[in-house]
Amino acid sequence: MDLIAPYLRKKIDSFENDEAIAEFRDAVKEAASGAKEVHTFSLMGNSYGPQFFKEIAPFVEKLPSLKKLIINDIFTQRGDTELVDSLKLICQMFQGKNIVALDMSNNAIAPTGCAAICDLIRTADKLEYFWANNCALAQGGAPHIAKAIEDGKCPLKLISMTRNRIEAKAAEVGKAISRLDTLEELVMFQNGIKEEGMVGLLEGVQHCKNIKKLDLSDNWFLGKSIDMLCQVVEACESLVELNIGDCNLGKSDHKKILESFKKVERKWKGFGFNYNELNHEKTAKEFLEALTKHQTLEWIHMKGNDFEEDLIEYFNENLKNLPHPVKAEYESDEEEEDEEPFDHDFKEVMNTMSKLHI
Repeated sequence: MDLIAPYLRKKIDSFENDEAIAEFRDAVKEAASGAKEVHTFSLMGNSYGPQFFKEIAPFVEKLPSLKKLIINDIFTQRGDTELVDSLKLICQMFQGKNIVALDMSNNAIAPTGCAAICDLIRTADKLEYFWANNCALAQGGAPHIAKAIEDGKCPLKLISMTRNRIEAKAAEVGKAISRLDTLEELVMFQNGIKEEGMVGLLEGVQHCKNIKKLDLSDNWFLGKSIDMLCQVVEACESLVELNIGDCNLGKSDHKKILESFKKVERKWKGFGFNYNELNHEKTAKEFLEALTKHQTLEWIHMKGNDFEEDLIEYFNENLKNLPHPVKAEYESDEEEEDEEPFDHDFKEVMNTMSKLHI
């Protein structure tokens, strides 16, 4: 069964006394009394305080297991003390529940809250999917999450930690994931990562032999990190989707990356290269040739590279020759407001969860 709190955008301080969640409260108590297994447990879209979690805890603790836990966007207008106290209670009540998917995005967890939630991650030995996007982790909080992953036994397939200003501490994430031969997707865009953090992160990725999708867009590739990226492209044979858009890449970087593409026989599915000054026609065509060689490409993002009309036409004609439609974005070089990769609207989060094969 699913236990999903109504999406009300409301402050809820009491599980027992707030009539706005009466149906949810009854469903939780019914599930607890029958010790029923829960597929999805969601609190998303309201703001809860410590008293709420104290009251709901005895019922949650009676649930034998749950697969998907959604605590995305649940602390709006809560102070630091309330947030930390609530996270401690969440950590206690959901441990040992065999959680497979955990989304704690869009909460100001910050470094102070990371220590409170780490035991839940460290002890979740069934956890395969983990989102901590836009959580203000910063350089003080990311190492706590990384250490929990490193010390635990979770067989993670997906890690998404975007918009967190992790910067140099991305190297700690790299160290943590180096043991994950299960990891298939890593999403780390817009974290202010530069050379030191990127090199450390990619050193970890290089050990993830089953990595299929890597999104490092809107960071910085500087110095040794370019060579490290090329090593990852060449070493990780399962990698078929790569997004390195808006990463301050220049002509010499383009050539190095292209040479790595030419060295591998890879059935590419997706490539993101927005706003990287790829305005050299010959190089752009060679990228397209490498990406479409096996006719498996599904998406390509090339916006903001100042393509001439004849080059756009060349791309269009070649993509039309593939046996399936390709989602192509390359015609605009105007600055646009970045679209959220995950729309954190309730319906979109639930849709993402519903697609997981759990």
